[in-house]
Amino acid sequence: MQLLSSEKCRHAHSGHPVEDLQDEREPREQLRRSSETSKLEEYHAVINAEVTMANLAEELQQDTNAVDGQSAKFGGDDSLIWDSGAGRSICNKKHVPNYELSHSDHPGFSGPSGERIKVNGRTRVHFTDENLGTTAEARFIVADKVTRPILSGGEINDCGNITISSAKGAFVVSEETAREACEALMPHAKLVFSRAGPGRLYEHESRLLPQPALFCFRGRCEH
Repeated sequence: MQLLSSEKCRHAHSGHPVEDLQDEREPREQLRRSSETSKLEEYHAVINAEVTMANLAEELQQDTNAVDGQSAKFGGDDSLIWDSGAGRSICNKKHVPNYELSHSDHPGFSGPSGERIKVNGRTRVHFTDENLGTTAEARFIVADKVTRPILSGGEINDCGNITISSAKGAFVVSEETAREACEALMPHAKLVFSRAGPGRLYEHESRLLPQPALFCFRGRCEH
């Protein structure tokens, strides 16, 4: 069978010249390609927008973390407390986010109910005093199951300070600055506690005396 050339032939169904049909197809093909190109460009535009928004969100998150890190309250929802009976200053890892920990040989602590509190490490914490508008540093043991940071009064004093407390609060003064004032107060002291050395408890030497007499007033007696 011999195939006839389509040149100058008319379409069998439409009766139009082949050239006319080709001319009609070309605009439609160009339109189809243009439509596909537009869709592809639109797709890339959406992807680029999503990437841009993701990068922007990440940058905003990083900025937010930086601001939170600068203004975060030491201890989170719970304030740092001072404890004259604590042998070591201690805090939780969540209290010092982004702080690097050093190794600690501390064996750990016993909790109130006898559970073991594991030590994760130690670090030197830099924090502010919002009342005085100053900054301070102290060494902390970092351990789990600690609900709020505890500043050891003994460790503060081991670093060359004197802690003075009252019913309204407490404050820390350099021993060099406070020595003269404290020596002047010693003759008026009501109780004296001694300490065997760094990390040890403050102990009081005393003897038990007979119970005080009852004081009765209007039928009510009290010691």
